[in-house]
Amino acid sequence: MEIEAKFDVTDASVARVLSTEPDLGPFRLGPPARHQVTDQYLDTAQRDCFRHGYDCRVRVWERGALVTLKGRDQGALGTFRRAEIEQELPSATCDPSLWPAGPARDLVQRLCQGSPLVPILTIRQERLERTLFDGDREVGRLSVDHVRPVLAGIERSEYVMVEVELGPRGTETDLLHANMALRSLPGLLPATQSKFARAFALLEKPAELSPSAA
Repeated sequence: MEIEAKFDVTDASVARVLSTEPDLGPFRLGPPARHQVTDQYLDTAQRDCFRHGYDCRVRVWERGALVTLKGRDQGALGTFRRAEIEQELPSATCDPSLWPAGPARDLVQRLCQGSPLVPILTIRQERLERTLFDGDREVGRLSVDHVRPVLAGIERSEYVMVEVELGPRGTETDLLHANMALRSLPGLLPATQSKFARAFALLEKPAELSPSAA
């Protein structure tokens, strides 16, 4: 189960604050680490994964390749609770038959019944990540993400999101305290959509796409 709080950034200065502040509410923040992340979302032509309530993502970054299947959100405004299945891949590929045996491959093959997966959208992120500590206990991760959806080869405008995701030793009370600390900062609004849902909505409206400024 993935449990996290998400915020839309309306003032860029808050991202700079979160990259340098030593604490977030009652938690100590570890040193920042920066990552370049490319998330490619996959589905069949019939949208079998989506119809069965899952998003399928292959992530590529310096840590390697990772396939993730996420269920539909079951949280409240700004808080997301989703079933999550993750599996490391030897290389990024859309073909589940080339994935190692494991729960992600089994679920995709059951959902898709032999129909091939194809890329439907890509999200590129510049991520600043910091670990939250309560004493020596690792609570979870804070991330500040500069997000660039790419649809039909066209890059959309960048936006920024802040997330706090609980780790294995984190609790619902920890998330509540982190959520309250973030809500007290100007320039943050509780998110109403995940990154995938936001990009998928754009995918349904291709006429609204605009060329990249680059």
